This record gives sequence, C-alpha cells and structure tokens, in this order.
Amino acid sequence: MTRLAAALCAVVLGAVLQAEAAQQAPGELSLHNYQNVFPGARTVTLPVKVEDLKHATVYKTDKGPKWSCWTSAWLTPEGHIRVGFVDMSGAPADPKPSYGYEYAHADVLRKQGIKRCWRWCESRDGGATWRPIREIDASDTLAPQMQQYLLLKDRSLLGIGGVWHEWDFTKNTYICYGHTMAWLSKDNGTSWSKSVSLNDPSKTESFCCRPKQLSDGTIVVPAYGTLDRQGKGKGLKLNTDAWLYLSKDGGKSWSEPLVLARGQENRSNDEPDLVELAGGDLLVILRHANPKAKGGLVYLNCGQIIVNKTPEGWRVGPVTPTKLAFRGFPSVLRTREGVLICAGSGNQFNFSVDEGKTWSDTATILDPAVARPNHYPALLELPDGRILSVYHVGNHWPYPPPQDEWIHATSFRVKR
Repeated sequence: MTRLAAALCAVVLGAVLQAEAAQQAPGELSLHNYQNVFPGARTVTLPVKVEDLKHATVYKTDKGPKWSCWTSAWLTPEGHIRVGFVDMSGAPADPKPSYGYEYAHADVLRKQGIKRCWRWCESRDGGATWRPIREIDASDTLAPQMQQYLLLKDRSLLGIGGVWHEWDFTKNTYICYGHTMAWLSKDNGTSWSKSVSLNDPSKTESFCCRPKQLSDGTIVVPAYGTLDRQGKGKGLKLNTDAWLYLSKDGGKSWSEPLVLARGQENRSNDEPDLVELAGGDLLVILRHANPKAKGGLVYLNCGQIIVNKTPEGWRVGPVTPTKLAFRGFPSVLRTREGVLICAGSGNQFNFSVDEGKTWSDTATILDPAVARPNHYPALLELPDGRILSVYHVGNHWPYPPPQDEWIHATSFRVKR
C-alpha cells in the first residue's frame, strides 16, 4: 500500500483517541490530550467528501528534546505558504520539566542552556516540502512578540501579538500582562512599523487570536481575557470574557472591544475564531471550559455566536451550544465554495454546508505514520483550493516535553 493510499484509509470518521492512547506507553498522554473527553470510535456521515489527503512534516529538530508548538499560517504575496511557531531547544542533563520555561526570563533560560525563539518555515510547492527561513529571538518574555500573521488585501503583512505572561518561579505560576499589539510590514516581514496597542493592559487583560480580513477590508482580531481588570500582574481569570477588535484603516488604529460574551461562574469564553458568512454576518466559535469542575468535566462543547452586520453597526447574538467537542484554539474556515470547517486539537474536524446552522458529527483525520493527537491547528485555504491544517504533534507543556513535539501539516480537498 502506498503512503497516499494508507493516508486515505486513515480518515477515521469518529473520535479514536481512546485507541490511540492504548498504543502509547502508560503515562505518556495527560489530560491535556483530551483522551478522556471523546467517545469511542464510530462511523459518521459527512455532508462533504474529503479527498486527496496528504501529510508532511514542517519542522522537526534532529536534537532532543523536541519542543515546537503554537502555529500560525499565512500566505505570501507570491502564493507561498509560511508557518510560524515557538521553538525551544537545549536543556541541562536530567532537567526537571516545568511549565515556566515558556515564559521564563532570559537569564533563567541562559543558566539552563535553553534557547527560545520563533521560527518561520516556508513551502513553495503547496505544502509538500518545507524549509526554515527565519529565526526570531524570543528570549525576553517581556519584549513584545508577534504571534499571528495575516496577508492583507493590499499585500501588506499584519502581525498580531504583544506581551502575554512571565513566570514566577517562586510562586510557580503566571504573572499575566495581556497586552495586545499590531504591526504592519510592506516587505513581507523583513521590516515592521512601530507597534500599535489594541488595549491598555492596566484596564483590560487581552490575549489575541487569529486575525481575519472581511470582504469590505475591515480587519477583525478576536481576543479573550478580562475586560474589567482588577489589578495588573494577577493570575489569569478563569471565567474569561471574549470580544473583537476591529480596524477600518488597514490596521493603523483599532476600535474599542466589541463584547461577544462575558465569563460566567461555570463557563469560560476562550480562544475565539471567526469567519465571515455569505451575507456579511460573522460566525464566532468559542472554546468553553467549566472552571468549577474537575477532571474531564472541565471540558465543555464549543459555543458559537452570530454577529449580525446591520446599517447601525454590529449586533452580537447570544452564545448558542454546538455539537463541536472541546478543542484548544478552535480554527474555523469558510472555503471559497461556502463550506465551513472547524478543526481542533485531537485531530477533530467538523463541517457545515448551511452557514453553521448545523454541524456534522466529528471526523478524525490523522496521519497514520504519526497516530498521535495533534494540538492547536491553524487552517488555511491555498490558492489551488486545497485546505491546509498546520499543527503541532504531542503535548506543548511542559518543557522538556513528556513526548516529542514537532510541527506537522495535513492537507486535503473538500467537495460537496
């Protein structure tokens, strides 16, 4: 059987993480891999055909420990694909795993012999092969860093990021900053404008998600965190709020937050992503969790919101439940043919052909050569109509990781 034929056989319809977990050594998969959340494998019927499935490794270092995660994917003006992600390498002998290295100060990393950077990789053949093209120092966790990118209609590149956290090794927890910023580049990311703040971190704790540009040119940045901050530097509020920033001048200035949902005692509103529907309305997908619950009960199905475009402005509808199972950083895409795709951690894919009114059951699409849960996918529609999902394999916490983590990609075509 060829690799492509094997890949086609591996479009497993249903959640199969239980079976995947059984193939791993005991203790390798933690609750972060969600293996206790999904039901057993089952057959589902999709409203679309998933065809021409292909897989590729984007970046995987030869040296251990392998720790690469947090992907962003975008196109260049020439139609090439670029992927950015965090990468950490190097560690002392017998290192003690810690969640803190991701946001540790530069001096802590230096003493431990750890290098932290953002890497860019590029593909010029539609995602078949990849090569590293840039390494951006990320040793100073309090220095503003770009995390998400978007090619705008005027062929400039928008960078979204800022300052998220630092790590308090004494208290063994985060010190949150939540400052969201934007940059613009006219030369494909070689040089950048001065940063523009989207929020005042003394008043609002803001964590940005993937930017989108609407058909009328408006740029939208979904965000979550704490709208009414009660003191800088405190830990992240677990029952988070969600909102949108909007720019009508190409990212030079930004609106006040358009509130989507306020946190509730038993429901957070995390990591929103959105698409523009055919009539100009927005569909927002939210990750939900229950901060009051324990174990697998923490994980809730995703919710969705319709934001109507009216002559008077945007009108935000209520949060409505969906059949989309819990997923870290849900990624939603509307294809040029009008198919909605929502991807998520655990190799999850759901499809809608009626603008999100109904969603398919969950399909699990995985690479048989890897057979591990993926995390935090980023969806992109390529110029030839293929759908690309870029993600990291393995769990992104802590460092060094309990299992190897690297950047991988899956692509396919969708037909009604």
